[in-house]
Amino acid sequence: MEQRLTRARQRLKARGDSEGAAPEASHPRLDAVLQTIALLFNDYRRDFVTIAGLHALKPGSNAAGSVATNDIVLPESVPAAHGQFVLEGERVRFEPAPGAPVFLRGAQVTTTVALRDDGTPDADELVIGDVRFVVHVSGSNRAIRVRDPNGPLARSVVGFSWFPIDANHRVHGRLIRIHSRSGSRS
Repeated sequence: MEQRLTRARQRLKARGDSEGAAPEASHPRLDAVLQTIALLFNDYRRDFVTIAGLHALKPGSNAAGSVATNDIVLPESVPAAHGQFVLEGERVRFEPAPGAPVFLRGAQVTTTVALRDDGTPDADELVIGDVRFVVHVSGSNRAIRVRDPNGPLARSVVGFSWFPIDANHRVHGRLIRIHSRSGSRS
């Protein structure tokens, strides 16, 4: 991604705009635009393409691990049996298997822990190696969302294709606020 940003800067610098000025001088927002593109890609890579599964929880115990006999089958990088998620009503708790390398906020989970779901501002995220787990809420249903940055989908993403930034395609305009029917400014 950084190589694409560097190439875009080089193309703009070499071309200049119609008045012959260097793009950096005539387009002070170029770096901001390129940084925004990089942030979008990083967020996309962390939050979307790393999704390795969404496993619906059934009431009661849901065994989790990398073996196919588990209720929740996880990536191979996770231990065969790393614990169980227990759904009681709308609450989910995690019970780790003995010695499982499961972490919550940097501390190893060695006892049962109640998990806050992603409907709260401070959702709990369990971590095993690079694999992350969070309780996902959809209506009245609860599921475990699994993210694996080394999974096949995440590894296959090479980046985005953008139209080249061209100073000749700038749109000049201004925002004109109008009054709403109630008389207040919108």
